[in-house]
Amino acid sequence: VVRTNPLTGTLGIIKTEPKPEEDEVGFAIGVPNDGVMMEFECGPKGGSKELYVFRGGAILPYKLTDRMLKSEKVKFFEDKGHQNVEAFENEPQFVLSAEIGGAPAEQAGMIVTLELASKEKLEVNLLH
Repeated sequence: VVRTNPLTGTLGIIKTEPKPEEDEVGFAIGVPNDGVMMEFECGPKGGSKELYVFRGGAILPYKLTDRMLKSEKVKFFEDKGHQNVEAFENEPQFVLSAEIGGAPAEQAGMIVTLELASKEKLEVNLLH
């Protein structure tokens, strides 16, 4: 089991379209200011272990707009170590980086499904 440090979630615009209802919305999850998202050791049983340290976070396109939802599953995807979305429109990059075994940090990607839950129903409304 790998546990993360406390994470924050932020909604933002990935791409503005001529019609507001067609704007691309994104959901960023991670640790602001390049904070440590998670760290763990990995290696063979009884052998030497390497420390893995992940910083930052990731943004995923958020398609569940204009609906009231109390919970939902969201999926993060990557391609060759890079998240599919790396920044909100006109904002700096917000990416995941990995330090493995003390080597310099490199940009990393993650493929994960998260279930978001709230006490109240929430809606991301593109027209307000």
